[in-house]
Amino acid sequence: MHSLRIAAALAFAALLACQDREVPEGHGVAGRRSEGIVFVRQVGGRADLARARIADGALIAVSPTPEREERWPYWSDVARRLVFQTRPYGPALQTQLVLWHPESGEEAILASTLDRDQRWPTWSPVSPRLAYAFKQAGRHSGIALYDLGTKRAEVLASVASPGLFLRPAFSPDGRRLVVQRRTGRSPETDLWLLEPGRAPRRLTSEPGTLDGKARFTRDGRAVVFNRQFEKKGPGDLFRLDLETRALT
Repeated sequence: MHSLRIAAALAFAALLACQDREVPEGHGVAGRRSEGIVFVRQVGGRADLARARIADGALIAVSPTPEREERWPYWSDVARRLVFQTRPYGPALQTQLVLWHPESGEEAILASTLDRDQRWPTWSPVSPRLAYAFKQAGRHSGIALYDLGTKRAEVLASVASPGLFLRPAFSPDGRRLVVQRRTGRSPETDLWLLEPGRAPRRLTSEPGTLDGKARFTRDGRAVVFNRQFEKKGPGDLFRLDLETRALT
């Protein structure tokens, strides 16, 4: 039997309310919502998405796609969709984002950008919108905001290559994003605040540090992030108050 490995102890898992359909008799408790967990399953060096149904423990493939790699699934209760990264196996192929509907099983590529990488998708907690980072080799990198209703994407920030934007995270009210930015080939990164209709604002600029993995506090008044002084060295957690700019 192939061994199964769940990436980062379900760090990439998405809790998913699949549909209101009753669970069949003999397969759990009838009448309960058919909920499950979508996660990355690695078998024989290949990564695919699978769904574990909570009602009866059944393991179901989200989509049988041996020709491509699938990672980073994120579920939205508001949009009723799962978004995940996918990339065909092979050299120098681009990473794309796919939307998946659990009730119909339908898939849709977020945008036809075969010459551009799209990574780190994250859903707004209050609306059917998602943010993601993109990179076009030799040209630029940026953060885009995609609206599921209009099916249009708005670029919130961009930087010329070899600069790089990555890891967007929404504020609790869905109005702002905190992102990580690298300005050049140096591994140093700083944090920026993005908001539709406003110019990007830099939050940190400490020379020689890697600031990243930022998240808003529950009240949205501060950002908590990890700061490293070496790329592979230990890091410390900091809290930045967005109004006073006090760092603790």
